[in-house]
Amino acid sequence: MNDSSRDSGPLGRIPTAITAFTVLAALALAFFGAKALTAPAEGLPANTTIAIYAQFMAARNIPLVIALIAAIFVRDRTVLATLLGLGGLIQLADAMIGISNGSAALIISPLILATLYFLSARYWFTHPRAAPDRR
Repeated sequence: MNDSSRDSGPLGRIPTAITAFTVLAALALAFFGAKALTAPAEGLPANTTIAIYAQFMAARNIPLVIALIAAIFVRDRTVLATLLGLGGLIQLADAMIGISNGSAALIISPLILATLYFLSARYWFTHPRAAPDRR
């Protein structure tokens, strides 16, 4: 076996853009989850309901981040694709909330993110690992 067929990272040889998006998706989920816990109503009027819903957002994001990171390190592309698909569904739900509130920003941003999540999930589902495990 030559060096060119070796695994080059946690998930083998993959396009840099897909890897970067996957990592950035996990970091964004972590950031917004932490922000929801530390400053839930930043820029909004003080309201207990806002704080509670922000905590719900953190409760969904933090476990998803942990699962995404675990999928990367255990090299499970199917789980990673499933989690990215779940992230896409969450973004679609966020866009629906934006539609119900009539906010273009709360519609467009989640739809863009959902598209990126689904494209990344599709990549992981359709590209089995080509490089063998190092042993």
